[in-house]
Amino acid sequence: MDENAYPRKRRSRRVKMARPLRVRPSEPRDEHFEDVIASVNVSKEGIYFLSRRKGYYKGMRVFV
Repeated sequence: MDENAYPRKRRSRRVKMARPLRVRPSEPRDEHFEDVIASVNVSKEGIYFLSRRKGYYKGMRVFV
């Protein structure tokens, strides 16, 4: 695949890094939960992780 066919949209590089995480919602209106999972990759701006939990939504604020 030609790398120039898809311009990079990320501002910073992602690095594969599996580290344990505890994620929980920061908004009182959201149902309380604690999700203990592992990161997939990280960057300066964020952490990518996978979860089987259905309660996440786009724009959800969480504590990590």
